[in-house]
Parts: sequence; C-alpha cells; structure tokens
Amino acid sequence: MATGFAVSAFGIVVTDAQWRILSANPAYAALSGRTPGQLTGTRLRIGRTHPKHEAVFGAPARSPDGVTPWEGEVTQRHRNGSTWPAWVRVEPVADAGGAVHRHVVTFMDLTRFKREQDNWRHLALHDPLTGLANRTLFDAELGRALARAARRSQHVALLFIDLDGFKAINDLLGHAMGDRLLAEVAQRLRRCARAEDLAARLGGDEFTLVREGVHGDADVAHAVELVKKAIAHPFVLDGQRLPVTASIGAALFPRDGLDAAALARAADADMYRAKRDGRIQVSNGAPVLPDCTSGGAAP
Repeated sequence: MATGFAVSAFGIVVTDAQWRILSANPAYAALSGRTPGQLTGTRLRIGRTHPKHEAVFGAPARSPDGVTPWEGEVTQRHRNGSTWPAWVRVEPVADAGGAVHRHVVTFMDLTRFKREQDNWRHLALHDPLTGLANRTLFDAELGRALARAARRSQHVALLFIDLDGFKAINDLLGHAMGDRLLAEVAQRLRRCARAEDLAARLGGDEFTLVREGVHGDADVAHAVELVKKAIAHPFVLDGQRLPVTASIGAALFPRDGLDAAALARAADADMYRAKRDGRIQVSNGAPVLPDCTSGGAAP
C-alpha cells in the first residue's frame, strides 16, 4: 500500500478530520508545486465542484452525511497561482465508533484530457483545410447572431461567396493547387473580417461571412466590395497567376429573412443572381477600400 501510494500517477492526500494534511504523495506534491514535507500540517483546500458534474454524477460538493464518499470535477490551484482541472474523489474513513477521523483524497489531473477535448472540439467545428468555421459552427453562430440582433433591434449581414474559375484551376492544375488556392482565399477572407465577424467555409469553393452590427444597405455593400476586391487581387502560386474572382450574394436581417434558414436562402439566391449577371468584379463606382490581401484588420 505504501509503495502504491508513493508511485501512483494520481495525487493522493490523507488528512485528519479537520482536513489537515497528514501525508501527500509525490504526484500530488508535483501538482501543487510543493514538497510532501511542505504540505504536511497544512489544510487541504479543494476547489468548488462543478455543478454540471454534480448533476451528471450525483456528486454533491460535500458528502451530506460526512461519511459517504463523493467525487466531482474541481479546479485546483498551483503554488505559482495557476490552476489545473482535476477529478477528485474523497473517501471519509470512520473509526470504530463511526466518527470520521481521516479523509483519503485522490486527484486525477485533467489538463491533458481537457486539452485534447478542446482540440477535438476545434476539429469538429472548423474546416481542416482552411481553419475557418465549418457548416456546423456557421449554423450555430448565425442562429445566435440573429437572436442577439433581435433582442437589440439590430441588423445582421450575411454574405455568400462562390469562387468563379475555381473548377477550371482544379481540373487543370490538380487538387493540391486547388487546396492551396482555397487556403489563400480563406486567409484573405479572414483579413476582411472584423474580430467579431464569422468567416466560414461551407464546402468546396463556397464561403460565408456573418457581420453583426451593420446599419443598413450601405454597410452591406461596403462588406461585399471589400471581399470582392480582396479575391479579385491576383493569386500567384508557384509563379503561376491564377485568375479567380467571386460572385457574392448578400442578405440583411431582418428585412430578407427572420430566421437563419430564410436569411441563408436569400443570400444564396442573391449569389446565384450575381453569378448569372456576371457581377464578379469590383464595381467602377466602388469607394477606395482597405487591402485585405495583406495583414491588417478590416474596418
């Protein structure tokens, strides 16, 4: 038992009935930033149990009767002030008379698990080629944006962007070159977006931009021309100039649709009208706009 206590990968602490540490193994000492000797005699502090885990696992923040073991996710603090997530299990130890005189507390460090969880969540919600939001995240964020706008009586602009000439490049130069072009388009679209905007790739050569807080058609037109100019700027990959432009459709909430599906249909229909009418270049009367082909945030 003593050997297992010393070599366990989990942090283990034994306290008295008042939560003063009687012994701590090397794993817990490393997690806390102290030595076992420094911990002995100090009071063990356990972070607040997360309510969502209380609901899932039925683990109260403290055992109701003081005797029943309990467990849950908590946040622990390192000596340097940083914090780390842990799954903790507390097992009260009663004496012959039934009174608790020890607690055996086991900590499992969740840092790596949380990091991997975040990575998987990112992969599930982002396009692996471009790093932009994927359709799942786009649908969720557009719905939230419209809900915020409805509460605040504001407008939301939705742009649908389809590349013109992309299929020919893919067919002639191969999918690897096509993928590089899509990644570069995504970079330019990202630079056209403000910090609060959402740029997404829905699939193939179809992109979207959600812009909140717009004031009307003038703001929408400005956003459209900004993206058009960025994509119309020549793409040069491996010394080859790739002639790509964009057909862009736009819709304005709430005028063109009261929910995400209706707004998306309106933007998609406008994009196909743009493609049909050949409106793929920056209009001659467009204002001088910032250059989204290099670094810098969009206005």
